[in-house]
Amino acid sequence: MLWGYFLHFFVRSNWDLDDYFKSTMHVDEWHQRIGTAEMISHRFVTDDFKVEETVFEPGVRIMVNFDSRDRKADDLVIPAHGYKIRES
Repeated sequence: MLWGYFLHFFVRSNWDLDDYFKSTMHVDEWHQRIGTAEMISHRFVTDDFKVEETVFEPGVRIMVNFDSRDRKADDLVIPAHGYKIRES
C-alpha cells in the first residue's frame, strides 16, 4: 500500500486461501483511491527507517510502521506492522 503496489498471490490448484484473500479487500479499496494518482513524496519518518510515509495526489497520505511495536510519529500512533491513512 505504501508504494502503490498490488498484492500478489501464488495460485495453486488446491486454493485454500479464501479467508485470507477476503481479508485483503481494504488494499483494493486503497488502490481504487490512489491507483491513478501521482506519488508526490516518500520519506522515512523515523531515524531507524521503520516508519515510512507516502503522499499521493491530491494529498492522501499513508504512514506505515514496519516495527514489531507500536510507534508514534507526527502525532500519530501507528500500530505494530500497521498503517494510518489521512487526508491532507
